[in-house]
Amino acid sequence: PVIHDTRAGLRINARCQVLDLNGTVIAGLYCGGESAGGLSLHGLPRAICQGLIAGRDAVTAAVPR
Repeated sequence: PVIHDTRAGLRINARCQVLDLNGTVIAGLYCGGESAGGLSLHGLPRAICQGLIAGRDAVTAAVPR
């Protein structure tokens, strides 16, 4: 059998930043697609949307202000 979607995965916020068990952002760690928990979307649309968000925010965070 093939498992397509699960409810398990890394906990993320709206900026696709990974959260620890206390809900604190882990600096510099982003996640999207099937490795992120939750049920908002699944498959390719989820990977594309969250990948764009995570990529944009990772680049923005890396640029010195």
